[in-house]
Order: sequence, then C-alpha cells, then structure tokens
Amino acid sequence: MPEGSERQSGHPERQCRRGDEDHPLPRRTGGDRDSAEREREHCEERAERPALGLGGHGADDVILRPSPIERWEDDMAWAQIQKATEATWDDYEAVSDAIGAEDNPPEGLIVHAAGEVDGKWQSVAVWESQEAYERFRDERVFPAVRQALGDSAIEGGPPPSESFEVKHLIER
Repeated sequence: MPEGSERQSGHPERQCRRGDEDHPLPRRTGGDRDSAEREREHCEERAERPALGLGGHGADDVILRPSPIERWEDDMAWAQIQKATEATWDDYEAVSDAIGAEDNPPEGLIVHAAGEVDGKWQSVAVWESQEAYERFRDERVFPAVRQALGDSAIEGGPPPSESFEVKHLIER
C-alpha cells in the first residue's frame, strides 16, 4: 500500500488508517496494551490484502490471492465440464481410486470438483492448459478406466464435455 494511503474495512470500529487527525470517524480508544498490539498487527496484515469485496462482502471477508493465471504470460488456463450419460458415481469412484489423484495430484491441475446428479457423475476442472489435461488423460485416466472398468469403457469414449479458456479465476 502506498505511504500515506488508507485502507478501510467499511466497519467504523475496524478502521486501519493513517492521518487520523483529518478523519471524520473517531479513533477507537480504550483497551489494554495487548489489544493495541493486536490491532496494530491486524492492520498490518490487512494492509497486505486488496481493498476489494465480492458479492457484498467487505474486504475483510474475502481475501483475493493472485491466481496462478497471473504467472502465465502466453498460456491461458483451461476449464472443462464433464457430464456422464452412462457412467455412475460408483464408476467415477473406481476410476478415481485407480488414478490416485488425491495422493498424487496431476501436474497442471488447478482445481477439480465432482459430484453425483441423478445417479451419474459430473465434474468441473480447471487446468493450467488444455495440453496439461490431455497429458493427464492419456497417461493416467485412460489406463485407470481400462483397469477399473475394462476395455469396453475405453471404446465407448469419454463422457460429453464442454470446455473454455479461463479469463478470470478467483481463489478464496
């Protein structure tokens, strides 16, 4: 934060500001030495966060971290949504266990979420690139599907999917 600037949470009792003599809100008084030290540390820690809220939340409620996207200059993150039309949640779990992603997350995966809808599985994943996903699919998913569900599942092809370039990513 630039010297001399102020950061306000929107709550009059939780202000962290410089130049209090010109500020219309009175400075909080009272408390012991420990509470003053805690308040100073709190203000310093908050000064590191962006002064931005989401969805009506104050800046102190949501911490926006620089997303991995900001590290990439030419590559754009890639998101994929899959909705199985035949494979059940049990099938998903069998393949997931064979992949072992919880113990050994795939290179390039940013986030993955899956659930069950009407007995079938659906998933959403964000990858550093489409190439990262394709490498994971070829090297780990196809062998795991073959191991857990047999060759016929591979021959049936992957479930329907949609994908898009990620232009905005927020992590909490």
